[in-house]
Amino acid sequence: MNKMPFKIWPMSGLFMVAMLWLAACSSSTPLSKEERQAQILYGQGTAELMKKDYANAISHLEQANKLTPKDSNILNNLAMAYYFKKQTASAVDYLNQSLEVNPKNQDARSNLATIYMEQKKYGQALATYQQVLQDVTYPKQHVTHYNLAKLYLAQGQKTQALQELKLSLEEDPDYCQANFTLGQIYAQEYRYQQALECFKKSTRGTCIQNIDGHYQQALMEIELKHYSEARSILRDIIEHYTQDERYLAMANEALRKLERLAPESEIERIKSRWDEKQNQIWHAQKDATPTEFKSSNF
Repeated sequence: MNKMPFKIWPMSGLFMVAMLWLAACSSSTPLSKEERQAQILYGQGTAELMKKDYANAISHLEQANKLTPKDSNILNNLAMAYYFKKQTASAVDYLNQSLEVNPKNQDARSNLATIYMEQKKYGQALATYQQVLQDVTYPKQHVTHYNLAKLYLAQGQKTQALQELKLSLEEDPDYCQANFTLGQIYAQEYRYQQALECFKKSTRGTCIQNIDGHYQQALMEIELKHYSEARSILRDIIEHYTQDERYLAMANEALRKLERLAPESEIERIKSRWDEKQNQIWHAQKDATPTEFKSSNF
């Protein structure tokens, strides 16, 4: 069987590994002066961490940690600040401290497992993720199964990865990362229709601006010889979905290849202009409505 002439596998950070949870603070008991000050510093450091201001995040979280050194959430977020500053040894140390303070902090344990995976310490990563799975009250197990799938894929174990992706989608059928990765596997197996359905699911709801998913949909439509649908998606990407020059170049190149493969007829051009008009109306309505996005990193 011939390889896909249009097959390109772009991978944004969103779909590499779902990881690095940040903890939010909450307390129902009266706080001392030091604890109140620590919570202020913690909130400030966490906000800076989310803005990628890692140096100031470390400074404020370190101050918070000195005031309340037994706070598992502060230790978790401090670990993440060091991680993003590429000081992995410090990140691992603080995550272990976080778990010593609170062994039930599964966000910290998940972060630790993901760092192990990035370090290719696959045995430690697997054991740590499996510990997370033992906590039946943890609400993010769809992410744990997804990360296990990525772990198995990194080791070339596709069967186990497929099983974990399906478990992830049983927990959350709309989880865009799992749908996207499952679509990739189906496409590599030439199961284009199944891949297309997965890529469509990876761009629904809060994942609507997942450019990877939209682009892969276009490639699957081409493989299925749905040329008009592919053109529509590619043109929509160029007009609406990205300021990323790489995707702009890829979409334009795919359109040029598509024109050589199956030149567009006049009837298709008329229909395409109509579709573009409808897309403009739809995007105007979408842009007028605030959209919340799931973050796989925080």
